[in-house]
Amino acid sequence: MIPTYFLILLFGVQLRMPLPLPVLQDHPAYAVTVLIKDVQPDLGGELLVALLNDAGKQMLSARLPVTGSQGQVVFKPVTSGTYAVRYFQDTNANGKVDTGWFNIPDEGVGCSNDAKGFLSAPDLKDMLFRVDRSTTIESHIHYY
Repeated sequence: MIPTYFLILLFGVQLRMPLPLPVLQDHPAYAVTVLIKDVQPDLGGELLVALLNDAGKQMLSARLPVTGSQGQVVFKPVTSGTYAVRYFQDTNANGKVDTGWFNIPDEGVGCSNDAKGFLSAPDLKDMLFRVDRSTTIESHIHYY
C-alpha cells in the first residue's frame, strides 16, 4: 500500500476512499411501569423507587410523594434486558431505609416479584424480570 502523503507528492491530489460506516443496531426502548400497592398514606413521606440491571446496578430512579394507597412510576427508555425494582417509603425524608433490631426495616419496603429475604434483603435473582416490551410490574409494599 502506498502512503497517502507519497501519492499527494507524486500526483498533487489526495485519493479518497470511502470508509466503511459502522453498523448501528436498532435498540428499541420500552416503558416499565411500576405499580406499588398497599402503601400507608398516613405515614406520609415519599416512595423512592429504583430500577436495577441484572448485576444490581441502579439504572434509573424516581421519587414520588405518598398521596394514597398506591404509587406509580414509569421508567423509560428501558432497553431489552433483565431488570429488578426495589423501593421503600421514606417516612422521614432521610433518603435511606431506617432499620431497627436485627436490621428489620422500620419503613415500608418492597421489590419486584414481591421477593422476600430471610432476615435480609431478598436475593437479586429473586427480583429479576425480563423486559422485551413495555410492561407493568405490580408489587406490594411490606411493613414489618
